Amino acid sequence: TDDIPGNSTTSGVPNFTEPIDKLQDLYDAGEGLGFCRETVNTFPYVMDFETNMWLRENPDAAVNDNDRSWMRDRSATPTGSTGPNSANQGTFFTYLEASDITGAGDEATIASPCFEIPLVSNAQITFDYHMLGANIGTMRLEANNGSGWVQLWSRVGAQGASWFNDEVVNLTAYSEETVKLRFRGNRNGGFAGDMAIDDIN
Repeated sequence: TDDIPGNSTTSGVPNFTEPIDKLQDLYDAGEGLGFCRETVNTFPYVMDFETNMWLRENPDAAVNDNDRSWMRDRSATPTGSTGPNSANQGTFFTYLEASDITGAGDEATIASPCFEIPLVSNAQITFDYHMLGANIGTMRLEANNGSGWVQLWSRVGAQGASWFNDEVVNLTAYSEETVKLRFRGNRNGGFAGDMAIDDIN
């Protein structure tokens, strides 16, 4: 692990910062897996980043080669005065490493598997988020049922030094549909833009 940029040790305990595996994208493209790499139809669903994470969603790799931009971490993000110091629940969280963003828009995206939303009156997603830093841009949650990406939620600029718990976004409009979700984040002109997500349900 010593050859992976961003790794360090504190009191002999490694602080792993794991890049999203670019090889997964290349494999999926080669296998022609397309829009739905995986489909979930059992609920409740949890992504807490303890053992894995959503995959980067990069529709234009020639423009945005951001394979290291969304990462799992369990300690403070490497750049000072930005990002959380630890997970909001459990040990791991995911964050946008603003110093690794390249290409158009200074942004990077992670996407969920596809969800087959049942016919219910209260379909929703909840998540925790953290947005601290002088160069925080915009974090967006978007959905796509095959008709294109639609913004469901957004926050712009620094929101303070604390985690926001259990943000709720209604998904009832997608009942009886298959929908994919993604978080899209961008920095605003510098490295102090490490926004984070934890405990997606």
